[in-house]
Amino acid sequence: MNSGVVQLAVNFVSSVSIVFCNKIIFSWYKMPYGAALSTFHFAVTALGLIICASLGILEYKKLPWLPLLRSAFVYAISVPFCNLSIKWNSLSFYQISKVTIIPATIMLEFFFYGGKLEIEMLYYIIPIAFGAFLTGKTDIQTTALGVFMAVSCVLTSSLAQQWVKTQQAQFGITSMQMMIYVIPISVIVQGVFIPAFDANITEFTQFEWTAPLLLVIAISGVLAFVVNLTIFTSLRGITPVTYQVVGQAKSVTILVGSFLVFGQVLDMRNVFGMCVTMTGVFYYTYLKTRQNPSVPINTASPDKNVEK
Repeated sequence: MNSGVVQLAVNFVSSVSIVFCNKIIFSWYKMPYGAALSTFHFAVTALGLIICASLGILEYKKLPWLPLLRSAFVYAISVPFCNLSIKWNSLSFYQISKVTIIPATIMLEFFFYGGKLEIEMLYYIIPIAFGAFLTGKTDIQTTALGVFMAVSCVLTSSLAQQWVKTQQAQFGITSMQMMIYVIPISVIVQGVFIPAFDANITEFTQFEWTAPLLLVIAISGVLAFVVNLTIFTSLRGITPVTYQVVGQAKSVTILVGSFLVFGQVLDMRNVFGMCVTMTGVFYYTYLKTRQNPSVPINTASPDKNVEK
């Protein structure tokens, strides 16, 4: 069997599983420390990438650290916002808000980086944005804090994606070579800013850390590493269409899981909003695959997969 297909299947399972794991940690075990969880994910991923680089599994390229600090900082704060979005929102609204990274990145490029905004783009930007608005408006679990975390996740993820992409081109490196530097720096940044997102250390140490909870957290850390590793290695030997279809299947699986696994109340207005958003996402996928038939287009932010 094609190794790319196997790794893509592993990426699909791990990407969906880490979102479910994080939601279980926050909803079932009531663990309130979203930023600390992100830092743990980054630490496990950083360790895994360093080991892979030392074994020759990943190609290491020497880069200056200082220019990467800006990207690392934004990248570091984007993931806690996304984890806190999972915590404070329903899984369906989290996933729908996450795909608005697509129009957010396009608008960022248009206003600040000389990107083009063509009429055809509005055919997917408007449905994605309007559908996300409907989903949040009709979701009974949506709160002002949850919306703030979702918007912060989208904005910081879009900015991180743009800066990482710019520096990849500047240094002539792959995303994985970039991550070998950015993720360890992000661990340090997150460690400094954990108190701004989470409770103080006294409350942290007094929380009831049960064995089942620690097991789920450990599994989520391993999944974070697997997601980040396979998202790049799985691109070898598969077509862009396959990659795109699997990418959208992740979103659909997470949306279905929000109802079947976590018992979200089924509201037809809410479902309609999701359908509108996903229609825009599917059209975006179609256009990008048609315009770049030989290049897979990753609609996720560079990590999101460490939430991911």
